[in-house]
Amino acid sequence: MGGSGDASGGGKGSACDYQGVHKAMTEFQSRRFGKYLLLEKLATGGMAQLYRAKIIGVEGFEKFIAIKQILPHLAHEEELITSFIDEAKLAALLNHQNIVQIYDFGSMENSYFITMEFLFGKDLRAVNAKAREMGNPVTLENALYLIAKVCAGLDYAHKLKDFQGKSLNIIQRDISPQNVFLTYEGDVKIVDFGIAKAASQSTITQVGMIKGKVA
Repeated sequence: MGGSGDASGGGKGSACDYQGVHKAMTEFQSRRFGKYLLLEKLATGGMAQLYRAKIIGVEGFEKFIAIKQILPHLAHEEELITSFIDEAKLAALLNHQNIVQIYDFGSMENSYFITMEFLFGKDLRAVNAKAREMGNPVTLENALYLIAKVCAGLDYAHKLKDFQGKSLNIIQRDISPQNVFLTYEGDVKIVDFGIAKAASQSTITQVGMIKGKVA
């Protein structure tokens, strides 16, 4: 997840952005959420809401994370829940420097959630927009660097095998600027495998249905 930039280029950001996200406009009161403390609502989309949070451990242990939770009124949508569970299981298998790390998956307050690493930075869409605004567009050298990092993450995911050695054939079907996150340390992360396709998924896209988009 993101720390000081978001998909729109201001405020806090997230590493798990999704299309249609808009900033929460109301004040948020921090509260406990199981072993987590919700600190701030970063965004709300059509399917889920995104929080900046931290793990509360023993002896003062703390770790910042991001939490993506299905919206309460969708908690009983069977197909959506199955898709969300697929996303969590799939993302948990991915362990690569160019893919956001998933930590946990569970159910709380009658709704499923995913926890993941919290990233400080901005997504590529926001970075590109700011660069153009300043009259200093992204250079070819930097663009090629970003593309190489994204391709490394995609290649890893596509070649990944399960514990039995069977290829998972993972295809990320939503590679777009808002799903590529740039941290202030210079890391490049793919942040959303929500509509990725894998051979072992429970949900199957209907014939003729377009899932994903052209970036």
